[in-house]
Amino acid sequence: MHILIDARFLGTGTGIATYTENLIKNLAQIDRKNHYSIVLTEKYFDQFNFPHGNFNSIPVKADYYSVAEQTKLLWLFQKTKPDLVHFTNFNHPLLYRGKCVFTIHDLILSFFPPRVSVVKKLAYKITLKSAIKKADKIIAVSQNTKKDLQRIFQLKGNKIEVIYNGVSKPRKDQKNLKREILKKKYHIDQDYLLYVGRFAPHKNVHRLIEAFNLLTKKNKIDYQLVLVGPKDKEYSRLKKLVDQYKLNKRVIFTGVISSKDLPLFYQNAYLFISPSLYEGFGLPILEAMSYGLPVVCSNASSIPEVAGNAALYFCPNNIRDIANKIQQALIDNRLRKDLIKKGQVQYKKFSWLKTAKETLKVYESILK
Repeated sequence: MHILIDARFLGTGTGIATYTENLIKNLAQIDRKNHYSIVLTEKYFDQFNFPHGNFNSIPVKADYYSVAEQTKLLWLFQKTKPDLVHFTNFNHPLLYRGKCVFTIHDLILSFFPPRVSVVKKLAYKITLKSAIKKADKIIAVSQNTKKDLQRIFQLKGNKIEVIYNGVSKPRKDQKNLKREILKKKYHIDQDYLLYVGRFAPHKNVHRLIEAFNLLTKKNKIDYQLVLVGPKDKEYSRLKKLVDQYKLNKRVIFTGVISSKDLPLFYQNAYLFISPSLYEGFGLPILEAMSYGLPVVCSNASSIPEVAGNAALYFCPNNIRDIANKIQQALIDNRLRKDLIKKGQVQYKKFSWLKTAKETLKVYESILK
């Protein structure tokens, strides 16, 4: 069968890009029988090569929510005539009528609407509703996302298949890198607590900063807080909060970092924190565990699914609870060792190879 994968997110550095890249790489390992066409944007077309003969790449100039998405991409599908299209997000040509699978990662935009125009909000609602209606199968990346889909759209459970994301093995080649690189390049000169992700409101980073301020001023902890993520629209608001608390030397905003440098942050951190109010999955939690970091995180949405019994949980709306749990993980060595040990077991439950195998079964079930 001929399967077309809409991989236009590749190259964007997002969680969906990570999912798409690892899914394709692992499908290439396990499936030499079916033919795959991978649709990439022209901008990133030259960055991705697929070694096997049953995989070919197709460039297209069609951004998300654009007119070209509704015209050029639709024309491409009609020209290539795939047996099945896998949309790795809900964006798609509304007039496409072929067999299709959609991966829905989360419903963050439904629960936490961004500050955008009425037109963009309407486009999101129409596109998502269309995807859910026409999908032969929906892949949800967590039970939490499945429950959200069922609750909001009154979907039957048999239309949704829960397939968890995977986590890549820790980078062994980074172990000999010295802390001096962090100091010289990112101004990190002492033990630090680590956060990895965006700064959107639902990520709840402002409460993490407030909890860190409590710990620094009242409990006199001597750590830095390193926030790894793009300096997006919410960055200026968070920076003002840091300035207000006079934490400029204690709180480090790294901006976007390379995939080469990211393992260095995980390997040298003292503690990983995820304060999010909502996650479709929460991949950085597993990444932190894979590098032997103790994890302290929110008890909201899908996070307990991913972290299991290998994390210390707090209520994400309670600043004092966030501070208390961080303090507990910093001073209780027995707890730290227990979290690290359990984390080493927990992250191994998730693999991209398993994601690919289960996804291939979904393809086959539709095309039987």
